[in-house]
Amino acid sequence: SIYLGSRRHNVFDRFHVKQCYHCQMIGHTSADCKEAKNGKLATCMYCSCNHRSSTCPNKKKRDLHQCARCLASKHLNDAENSKTHNTGSLECPVLIRENDRIAEHTEFQSKNVM
Repeated sequence: SIYLGSRRHNVFDRFHVKQCYHCQMIGHTSADCKEAKNGKLATCMYCSCNHRSSTCPNKKKRDLHQCARCLASKHLNDAENSKTHNTGSLECPVLIRENDRIAEHTEFQSKNVM
């Protein structure tokens, strides 16, 4: 916790990563998605097929889940590991790398220390 004035606030090590719920990629939102603006069908966050996540027939079939970000990644082994999780997973290596990148560029020490 930290105190601001006379109030206590909880603090967490968590970073906000922009994620598009149309194409499932990181770095933008669906409002700014080029694929959505070009009329491309949505990518499902569960099975990575071209339909909305809300209508996915494989939503509860974890053995059919696959991560769209890992499939699109150029990193070694990401595509091979794409079937171990869905795009919404906090265990996604692409998301973990993005969180690490943001943490690396975040200053954690207060400049107002007396």
